[in-house]
Amino acid sequence: MRRSKGRFEQSIFYKITLRNKILGTGLSFLILFLISYYPSINFPNPIEIRIILIASFIWLFIFTIATEILKNKGYSTRLIRYPELIIGSILLGAFIHFFGGLNGPFIFVYSFSIIGAAYNLEFLLPFIIAAIGGILIIAEFIFLVRSGEIIFDFLSFFQMFLRIIFLFFIANYSQYLIKIFIQEKQEREKVNKLYSRLQKNYRTLKELDEAKDTFVSIASHQLRTPLAQIEGYLSMILEKKFGKIPRHLKKPFDKLYTASKRMKEIVENILTASALDAKKLIFKKFPVDLLKIIRSQMEFLKKDAKDKRLNLKLIETREKIPKIKVDPEKIKYVIENLVSNAIKYTPKGEIEVRIYKQKRYIIFEVSDSGIGVPRKEQKYLFTKFFRASNAKAINPSGMGMGLYVSKSLVEGMNGQIIFKSSEGKGSTFGFKFLIS
Repeated sequence: MRRSKGRFEQSIFYKITLRNKILGTGLSFLILFLISYYPSINFPNPIEIRIILIASFIWLFIFTIATEILKNKGYSTRLIRYPELIIGSILLGAFIHFFGGLNGPFIFVYSFSIIGAAYNLEFLLPFIIAAIGGILIIAEFIFLVRSGEIIFDFLSFFQMFLRIIFLFFIANYSQYLIKIFIQEKQEREKVNKLYSRLQKNYRTLKELDEAKDTFVSIASHQLRTPLAQIEGYLSMILEKKFGKIPRHLKKPFDKLYTASKRMKEIVENILTASALDAKKLIFKKFPVDLLKIIRSQMEFLKKDAKDKRLNLKLIETREKIPKIKVDPEKIKYVIENLVSNAIKYTPKGEIEVRIYKQKRYIIFEVSDSGIGVPRKEQKYLFTKFFRASNAKAINPSGMGMGLYVSKSLVEGMNGQIIFKSSEGKGSTFGFKFLIS
């Protein structure tokens, strides 16, 4: 009956048994056979030992050939293993009997036969071999008692009993150790397979992520120019550069302008985040007048604050603010994002923008009287795509990219982000840079 390969056929012991048994054991038999003829070595029962050695080798050869034939034809070798080990054990017992019996190295030599049976990963096989060994020990003991070589008493009987127990101990313990070895090997193979699969999945995900980043980057670049043109023309229309706007079109144009600004902001966030993730963002740093940039951005955002009836004010210090070494375009983005967020999430009240020198640092802060950030959510605030629950309620259309990008840009220019907040009482965002 054909069947799939069992555990033994798939184990390393199977390959060792078939390839090396006939060579290694056959060579051992040949050496023992030749030694039995050496005159200076007094072998007990040399003729019987030679007969057993020849019989063992013939049986080994037959078993090996039969196993190879069954294996090549796709049949299981399980059934032939039992007679091979049982007959082999009987031949080994006979060999040991003629080599000195119980007084010889019977127990230790026979133990190797039990361990060999345990290699087959069959539960009963080592115990069958141990039972055969026990029968051989009892038979040898009876033979020695009848021949008068030993006296039957409690001590001799107890010694015989200990030998039998030892064989069963070897059967149980060797099977246990080999089973552990096989289980460990299988677990290692599972781990290796899982590791290989994870590596493959990681490479696939990395390729998909790179493809996604490439697509997003290309799409965003293609959107940037037309969006800038739309925003520019809408700004000129609202400033009446092309003439007076009809009253019924004023509100739609305002909404279009706000939407174009929002779209441009999303595109810029995506492009900057993609460049940050790919570590391809270049910082062109040189000394800049930070106060001048802040004033410029405040003018740009003043209209948004006025539309919400918020008091947006810049608090300047009398002390001269030294220049700091940053990328002016990147720092403009951060200032605009922080002030713009304050305007978005402050329903009423005022927003204070401050710049001052403290010891060796220049500090920029935007404080508002807005909704604040819930305490439990503050640790996630600067992660990609995260938005506080109360912020979503006020502005559902946000992406949660602005603060992640701002923090990354500040740290990329060797600065530190500033954040303090209390839910319902407002927030303070900002950054500080070491004076060059």
